[in-house]
Amino acid sequence: MNQSGVHGRWATAIISGALIAVIGVATVLAQALGPAGPSPAEDNAAVVAHAVVELPAGETVWRIRNLQIDGDTAPISGDVPALLTTDGVPVLVEDLSTGLRQRVASGEGAVLVPGNESSVTSMGPPQSVLAVDVMPVDEASLSGSPGRISVPFQVEGGSYDVDLIRIRLDEGESSTVPMGNGQSLIVVRSGQVDVQAEDEQFSMTAGGDRLASGELTITATSDEAAVVVARIGPAIESIEEPATPVASQELETPEATPEPTATPVPATPVATPSPATPVAEEPQDIDSDGDGVDNADEIAAGTNPDDPDTDDDGLFDGVEIELGTDPLSADTDEDGILDGDEVFSAGTDPLNSDTDGDVLYDGGELLYNTDPLVVDTDVDGLTDGDEVYFSETSPTAVDTDGDGRTDYDEVVAGTDPLDANSFP
Repeated sequence: MNQSGVHGRWATAIISGALIAVIGVATVLAQALGPAGPSPAEDNAAVVAHAVVELPAGETVWRIRNLQIDGDTAPISGDVPALLTTDGVPVLVEDLSTGLRQRVASGEGAVLVPGNESSVTSMGPPQSVLAVDVMPVDEASLSGSPGRISVPFQVEGGSYDVDLIRIRLDEGESSTVPMGNGQSLIVVRSGQVDVQAEDEQFSMTAGGDRLASGELTITATSDEAAVVVARIGPAIESIEEPATPVASQELETPEATPEPTATPVPATPVATPSPATPVAEEPQDIDSDGDGVDNADEIAAGTNPDDPDTDDDGLFDGVEIELGTDPLSADTDEDGILDGDEVFSAGTDPLNSDTDGDVLYDGGELLYNTDPLVVDTDVDGLTDGDEVYFSETSPTAVDTDGDGRTDYDEVVAGTDPLDANSFP
């Protein structure tokens, strides 16, 4: 073995090791700065749900749905991944195609797989669950769900990592969300916050949602503020194919320059989002829960802008305002019947505790099996209220004691309508 051969092999090995080291450093930098980089959530923030979404170039929108979850909820499906989160009692999410079940507690999230039907079941009382997805503007629709579709914004075509970031802050605390590819969606779930965006600063309160561009700094102006940010992250197709390990190259001929099999084509750089064209100020008359009342009006009235039926009486808050009932009281007239039951089943007046004026409350009529819309249910000449409270006869029997004389006749004659053998 001659010295030149030994030196040549050592030189090749050193060069190979150096190249491997360079590749390792490049990989670390790519993970730190590129699509394989760190989570966009830091400090008081956490990514609760995420998915890779294919978006064509052009106008794109966020869809915000407040899904009403109760025992009759229909299966949910869609053509794009939906990111779901809840602030109420836990919900059970089941993919009906795969059978996969997920328990999503308050503050947690889940992904609804596109093309599959999913069921969402409350593990407690009925509630509203937030679902967010991003899609081309011409594919967006609410399909009857309460919510809204954002104003359009431009996105370069590609596959993107889309994150749902949840932030919990007390008054004075701040958290920063990095700039996304396109505009990010901010939804305030509770409390109040100030937001510093790329070229604007604004305040938001519970139930509000808004688009913003650039890096976002969110500062709580009240305790227990909860904010959800939906962000379009890095383009996944920008990740380069791994280089062929240098160590596998032939070491016997260090002086020969390997013939390249193909001229490497540089990866197409992902377009750096240009400053977004200023979007017209979003209207403040947002109705997040679809109950017919704007969020600002709900906050002023004390109702929940994320719950269409704040008092759970079966009437949407907007309907209660139209009828004059109290959206914060399940039984406005305190007659023992829920406002919703009065309107939809009993047919009674939710603003009048005694709809037929017979001195027997509507709730009492249901208890005695009388008609709350008829003064004298058994048509015996005595009002239902008189029979219950004064003569103590049955309001559903014409002749309570069965003596052949009506209750009314006995009362007029001075006999006892409860005793068949009584005499005047």
